Amino acid sequence: MRTDKSLGERFKGEAFEKGDLLIVKMTEPSKVEVKDVVTFVPSGIEDGSVYLTHRVVKKDAEKKTFITRGDANNMDDPEIADKQIIGVVVGAVPVIGRLLTSVQENPYLAIGLAVIFLLLLSIISKYFFSKA
Repeated sequence: MRTDKSLGERFKGEAFEKGDLLIVKMTEPSKVEVKDVVTFVPSGIEDGSVYLTHRVVKKDAEKKTFITRGDANNMDDPEIADKQIIGVVVGAVPVIGRLLTSVQENPYLAIGLAVIFLLLLSIISKYFFSKA
């Protein structure tokens, strides 16, 4: 999608950038419209290991197929069947996706963040729940 949009527009799913965590609402393919941004399983990779998120540029209700295109691309994607559609993007949380990927790839970072979280939880619980 476009990357020249404000943070508010990114939260609403109107724009997002690489590294944003996308919120996808599972949607019946028959309810997907042209201009919707959808997440789908690309043709040839039906094992669910890869998902793409692109905008619908054409819908053929008779054939139950869609043509999508990434906003940064100048060519349409290959046609996809309605059963490949997972859902419609309804929002995005900036930067969280990049953080989650970093945590998955670096166990020491995960441990460090867990320790910080537990310390904060301990401080908060003593502050709010102590009997003084």
